[in-house]
Amino acid sequence: MNFTVEDIKPIVKECIVEGNETIIFNNVKPIDEANETSLAWISSQRADKEDLIKNTKARVIICDNDFVIYDDAEKKLKCFIRVKNPRLSFLRIVSALFEHKILPSIHATAVIHNEAVIGKNAYIGPNTVIGKSVIGENAVIFGNVFIYDDVIIGNQVVINAGVTIGSSGFGYSENEEGNLERFPHIGGVIIGDNVEIGANCSIDRGTLGNTILGNDVKLDNLVHVAHNVKIGNRCLLPAACMISGSVDIGDDVWIGPNSSISSNIKIENKGFITIGAVVTKNVAFNEKVTGNFAIPHEQFIKNLKRQD
Repeated sequence: MNFTVEDIKPIVKECIVEGNETIIFNNVKPIDEANETSLAWISSQRADKEDLIKNTKARVIICDNDFVIYDDAEKKLKCFIRVKNPRLSFLRIVSALFEHKILPSIHATAVIHNEAVIGKNAYIGPNTVIGKSVIGENAVIFGNVFIYDDVIIGNQVVINAGVTIGSSGFGYSENEEGNLERFPHIGGVIIGDNVEIGANCSIDRGTLGNTILGNDVKLDNLVHVAHNVKIGNRCLLPAACMISGSVDIGDDVWIGPNSSISSNIKIENKGFITIGAVVTKNVAFNEKVTGNFAIPHEQFIKNLKRQD
């Protein structure tokens, strides 16, 4: 389907258009891979921005308000759409005009408990199993997901393939004979609204209480959330994060890829855990920690400089 700037304006709303507004686009590409009918975006922060604009074949470009167009001739050949946040505007355009829309349906091979509550407009993919749980409205649950009993999932939640939610956590006690007895897990899992869970994640149920994920939490692939963990709102957990039992995570926290958080740790609001960190101590408000074992980031950098 062909589009013009007029199709973009209702999506972006606050924008300034410079150049040829009649140019047609019908696909989206990275700016260095674009063709003559592509929509692309660029940031003023890129060191190679001048070369990218000069060499790109894209003719409709989303840029920020401060972007400098070095050659006035470019305005005749291209259309520049100035916005406050190019990346955010671009993703909204892609979502509105190009992203494949998943229609509500329940696949014939899905297995759903007869007492499960499924909200309106849900999509449930093939071979997914849902126990006696609650699924909110507009949920998208892809194939081969297993949701146990006692799970409550909010609205607009996306759960990708291979996810397990509500399995028993890892807890044992040695008995009189020296054998291990499993601690019963009779709690549940509560997941807020607008949460996205990547492929092959696992989220354990609580032991006596609940494992909780707040609103707008985003988990990348292969993230493990152990029993009794509490994650606040708007937290981002990239691939392969390991969150041990009873960790308490505040709001707006970033936990870098392949990081491990030890049991019972508290990470306060806006904490920042860098890639591959092993966190064994509490993280204060707005604190950034790095390393194995993790220490304040500034101290880590000083230690590195001493080694040079």
